[in-house]
Formats: sequence, structure tokens, C-alpha cells
Amino acid sequence: MTRLALVSALFLAACGGPSSNEVRATFLIEAPQAHIESLGPGEGDGGNVYYHVRYRIPPDTVLWEQVWLYQKGTDGTWSITWRDTTIAKRAT
Repeated sequence: MTRLALVSALFLAACGGPSSNEVRATFLIEAPQAHIESLGPGEGDGGNVYYHVRYRIPPDTVLWEQVWLYQKGTDGTWSITWRDTTIAKRAT
């Protein structure tokens, strides 16, 4: 898990993607009752980053996951352009 976090940090530093703190804050605005278990970038490139958010909604103990695509605009800002349309799915 530590290796994954290090790789994610290096990836974000290289491409300048949104920070995990920014993604966490945005996610919690939309689902304030959620307890985030893990959050981090997956695949991507210099202009695209897929963020994977795993969370639970108490009192339910099911682990759910959403995937959000952030894209870099022509002005250099990152914005969400796609979200997993199933809203939430059981994480494996």
C-alpha cells in the first residue's frame, strides 16, 4: 500500500493533477455522510487522471467505489468531466 501511495504521489507530481485533498473535499461535499477508506489516482496521462474513491456509508458496512475522470483544461485547471455512471458499485 505504501508503494502505491508513493507511485501515486510521483505520478501527480509529474502531471500536476488534482491533489488527493481536493478530490476528497469535492467527494465529501456530494456525500458528506461517507467515510472514505482509500482514495488515489489510477491510470492517466499529462491531461487525464482517473481517481478511484473507496468508501462506506454508515451504518452500512459495504465497501463502495466510484471512479472520477479529471481532465486538464486549456487554462491549466483540472475539472471532473466524467463519473462512473453506476454511481457506486461494490468494490472487490
